[in-house]
Amino acid sequence: MQKSQVFKVLLFILLSVALQSIHATSAAAANLVRATHFSKYMGNKQWKFNIYLPPSYAAGTQRYPVIYFLHGGGGDENQLTYYVTSFVHPYIEQGKVPETIVVFPSAGTVSCFLDSGIIYPDQRFNPDSYIIKELIPHVDSLYRTIKDRKSRAVSGMSMGGFGTFHFAFKYPELFCAGGPFSSGGPYVNGSPKFDGYSVTDDPHKLAVTNAAILSKQMRMYISVGGTEGLVQYNQDLANICKAQNIPYVLNIVPGVGHDLNAQMQKMGLLSVQYITEGFKPTSISDPPLSGASLRSKGMVTLQGKTLRISSPSTEFISIELVTLAGKVAGAYHAEGRNASLDLSEYATGNYIVRMRGAFGTLEKRVRVIP
Repeated sequence: MQKSQVFKVLLFILLSVALQSIHATSAAAANLVRATHFSKYMGNKQWKFNIYLPPSYAAGTQRYPVIYFLHGGGGDENQLTYYVTSFVHPYIEQGKVPETIVVFPSAGTVSCFLDSGIIYPDQRFNPDSYIIKELIPHVDSLYRTIKDRKSRAVSGMSMGGFGTFHFAFKYPELFCAGGPFSSGGPYVNGSPKFDGYSVTDDPHKLAVTNAAILSKQMRMYISVGGTEGLVQYNQDLANICKAQNIPYVLNIVPGVGHDLNAQMQKMGLLSVQYITEGFKPTSISDPPLSGASLRSKGMVTLQGKTLRISSPSTEFISIELVTLAGKVAGAYHAEGRNASLDLSEYATGNYIVRMRGAFGTLEKRVRVIP
């Protein structure tokens, strides 16, 4: 395929997936938290992600399994959050799937979730290293996850579908299942389409290289629209799963194109049930943190919409912004004694700032004003 043709295909996919994000704005943002943390692999700056916390999270101390859901080309952490607000959350409420945390990373515009694999040279980030070396450890340290590959899955749409194959096949020690939707990738006949991609990152090759471990502890639910141009690509990967004895389901959804919403409407419950079926059950509760009292009124101050925090410890601390109803509205982490948070995106009202660290748990009530 000529590069001009490849770009036309990519632009079509980008437009198709970008349009789907409109659906997310109308869905109830049930328990969906906006979060950020510093990333050296994504430009040495604060990098955003979204995280869904299941219904019982705020009231309990138990730990939960995690799905990492990867966005499509041209998207970000907000693009496909309706995967959880319109589908996974109702499934959980109906008792059809286990309570699960869902994380929505951002990987840059057209990265395919590969290190230095961005088509555009001014956007060379390293989302593979970011997710594996920074985001997963960060989420495991800040949220009540079950820190075990048997309780961690990866899924995604389009470019994120390719990322799903990539992470599941490259890091079977970290994931137990993958759910790629409408995957398309930057490889043709084992060769990368663009400079900056490594031949060894081709999922076709990774499936063979890691077949021994994948055949024993990986499950793949492969979904693709029957009317889109990616059926053969996904069929080929399903054939490799079959040849390497990797458990899989291939679902070619009739009458559907490059559309996550349409695929979820028809087969979404089966896809979520399949990748969560092998999850460990929700763990027993952790012992509660100590309820240490706030030692200094100057520890948490709000100046306009800038929250300034002074910690009693120089070690890692987690910071949560919690509504008075107990819902986590934002979550962050900091290292060192001081942190500043911009609260301009949050609605006016009263919140609890909760810090957790080796010193215990410290809380202070603040009010965000217009």
